[in-house]
Amino acid sequence: MVEVKQFDPNPEDLKLQKQLDDRGFTDAFGGEPGAKVRLKIQSASKQLKSRGAGSVPSIVVLYNNVPINTRGTDLYEIKTAMYGMEKIDLSVASDISTGTSVKDRGFGPKRKMTPSSNTSISAVAALYRLDQQLLMYVFHNKPHPRWEQ
Repeated sequence: MVEVKQFDPNPEDLKLQKQLDDRGFTDAFGGEPGAKVRLKIQSASKQLKSRGAGSVPSIVVLYNNVPINTRGTDLYEIKTAMYGMEKIDLSVASDISTGTSVKDRGFGPKRKMTPSSNTSISAVAALYRLDQQLLMYVFHNKPHPRWEQ
């Protein structure tokens, strides 16, 4: 089962595109990584559940129809939406000259894919148009080893 979710330009995107066309550069823009994707996953999950997903493999395919940016289908955005914000715990030695070391790394809050949430979704994919080709990157919804801790 497949649910396609498309990102269309909002008024801010249209303003930025006009700036780029008119003057060759735009105002700065950004946002929280994965926020747009989390909303699409949440919407798709409801639709897939209502159609009986969970008993058959299902995939959410994201397509970005916003020419000014790749927010929403950027690979880091999808990974962050599914698994959470990346985090790294550092250990700082009392003697600063010995430096720091990585104690732990993993995923933190705001993940949409866990063993108990959005389980009707088998994968999330990003569909891209590159020249005359279509490319698709697929992220499988499998439990991450850190979830078991």
